[in-house]
Amino acid sequence: MSFAMSIVNSCGSKEGDKNLLRVSIALTLYIMLGVASAYEQVGRLHIISEPKGAMAFLDGKYVGLTPLTVEGVAYGKHLLRLFKHGYRLWVSAIEVSATDVTIKVNLQQRQLGSISVTSIPPGANVFLNGVLMGKTPIALHGIEPGVYTLRLEREDFETWQQEVKVEEGKVASVEARLESRSEAYLVGLINSDPENVQAYYELAHLYMIRGRYDDALKILEAGMEACMSKKALTSDMRRLYQEIERIYTGQYKFGDEKVLNMLRPRILRLLEEGIKRAPRNHYNYTLLADFVDEPQKALELYEAALKVMKTQRARSYFEVLAASTLHRLAQRMLNKKDIKGAITLLEEVIQKYPNAYASKDALIELGSIYMDRLKDTAKAIETWRRFISLYPEDDRCPSILLRIADTLATSLKDYKGAIAEYRRYINDYPNMDDCPSVHLKIAQLYHQALKDLNAALKEYEAIVKTYPDWDRLSTVLKAMGDIWMQLNERAKAEEAYSELVRRFPRSFEAIYVDKDTDRKKRWQEAAKAYSEAYKLERENIKEALKRYEAIVKEFTDTYYAVASMQRVAYIHQYVLKDKERGIEAWRKFIQLFPDDDRCEDILFQIASTYASLKQYKEAAEAYRLFVKSYPKSDKCIHAQLFLTQIYSIGSGNYDRQKHIEESLKLMRSYPEYDGIPTVWLYLALNFYYQAYPGDKERAQQELLKLVQTYPYCSIRKTAEYYLDLIDAGLQHEENIAD
Repeated sequence: MSFAMSIVNSCGSKEGDKNLLRVSIALTLYIMLGVASAYEQVGRLHIISEPKGAMAFLDGKYVGLTPLTVEGVAYGKHLLRLFKHGYRLWVSAIEVSATDVTIKVNLQQRQLGSISVTSIPPGANVFLNGVLMGKTPIALHGIEPGVYTLRLEREDFETWQQEVKVEEGKVASVEARLESRSEAYLVGLINSDPENVQAYYELAHLYMIRGRYDDALKILEAGMEACMSKKALTSDMRRLYQEIERIYTGQYKFGDEKVLNMLRPRILRLLEEGIKRAPRNHYNYTLLADFVDEPQKALELYEAALKVMKTQRARSYFEVLAASTLHRLAQRMLNKKDIKGAITLLEEVIQKYPNAYASKDALIELGSIYMDRLKDTAKAIETWRRFISLYPEDDRCPSILLRIADTLATSLKDYKGAIAEYRRYINDYPNMDDCPSVHLKIAQLYHQALKDLNAALKEYEAIVKTYPDWDRLSTVLKAMGDIWMQLNERAKAEEAYSELVRRFPRSFEAIYVDKDTDRKKRWQEAAKAYSEAYKLERENIKEALKRYEAIVKEFTDTYYAVASMQRVAYIHQYVLKDKERGIEAWRKFIQLFPDDDRCEDILFQIASTYASLKQYKEAAEAYRLFVKSYPKSDKCIHAQLFLTQIYSIGSGNYDRQKHIEESLKLMRSYPEYDGIPTVWLYLALNFYYQAYPGDKERAQQELLKLVQTYPYCSIRKTAEYYLDLIDAGLQHEENIAD
């Protein structure tokens, strides 16, 4: 009988109970001391993380920093936790069932949050969980997700406090309106300094929340007059009109719906009278236009403002507003199927406001109406040519010219006209990536449409000479060989076919012209294997993947290896939705076929996929590698743009210095890019939102240069909004223009 059985059998007796107690204590000590019994199996656990340096906890016990090896881990299931600052906590049940077990973990970066704090009035001290962070306006970055207590304090104002929830990768925006402690104080400010616009809107707000609506409207009227002072700050002007907007839209509690309905017509009259009293106060026009919410009335207001404004800055601003409003009216008519009326208004936009960005959009839309709705191809082409003539520097001109040529070739069958436009494209935009393809279209029109074999041959030969490294030269060489055969020049045909096979052995065209029997046999075997794998995709996607991978390995020198590798990447990324495996497959494609022209697009796609996964470090590295590897690519602009966005304020990965560096690099490298105004705006906002004391002067400089350089751009209204807030608004220039 075993010792354990003797203990069990003796239970109930005094001696047996003592023995059982002794054994229990011994076993407890046995486990606490970590001594494995003779019958317990233990293994060695290797823990590796990327990045390294994560704190590892096994069954709640800290065991060290990764990478590390834990000895004497009992067989069975255990709970493993890895923690590293700035990364998501990794927790998983693991099983040790062998002598050596390795756990590899890729830690996911934790996206910190941000809090953007503004106040009316500005300059309030900002406390986050009791810690002074600076003064408003301020952007607080790198905040751990969670709930925080935000407190704002300013002399002579009530303390403002609120709970703020910060979410991972997001910006929590807070705008606090501080309430003055004293009516007498504000009245005294106005009496001592009638040009102090801030006192007017603070007093008006105080009257509103106390239900003194008549007094509030009177003080707002006086404040509107004060906005015309040469000493008035545009930040205060903007906030006074924001107070009017908040009242009209009921953005804070001052009365019920009945009160709101009573106040709205009075506010409209207040603004209308304001225009009569101070016709060069631009705020009255813009706010009234927003309130009426009727494009025709808004257009009349903007055009009225244009007649009285003195500064070029104000006039260009209202041109932008009028043009976009007129364009919106045209779109409304188009939605109502009034095509004739829409065309009339679009033409009016172009004629009246040729410099405004909306005029370019109107001309593009006009071409689409003629082409798609009226089926008037000739008129569409005329409109597109007009666009190129009016706006030759616009980034859309190359694609528009290409559309003209394609339309001539396909819709009008005007092959010679199409050839002329294709040549114009190559001459006007010689650095565009698709110039070889455009030249190929010329050759194919001669070859297939005009049946001019000699002219086609001449173009094909020119392509080979001009673009010697182009992957699609396999198509060109095949066409050249076919023409030589038609001309009974067999020797020259064989020479072209031989060059094709020699230079492009993996091309699809090589299948048809390769004379080597063994290679043809391999081609056929590869084609059969590829066909079977493709059919298998619907039935067993994982087996299909294995087949494709086998083709890549066995038939690396054939077209079907390239096609199979593409299928592998596509299936992982878009069918199985496993983007990381997709990236691995695309990287393998580049490794196997580095000279393939598709590598350019694939590398760009890898970078974009990393960005979609919020793996910003990897995305930035891939975009930089793209710019370095393909410096002449049309996509370099977009790669550099995406680099700026990776570090931008709203990305969840904000890095102020890197965003500034990448933005300046883009502006210097691609000064003609149409998206420069938007890039410039966000560059300036880095300085606007910089933590206290900030760089107001630099923000002013950048935004003023932006509106001076691009007065008719699409983000003009937004730029002027921020210029108002940093006391560089256009109303000040208008006030001192007298």
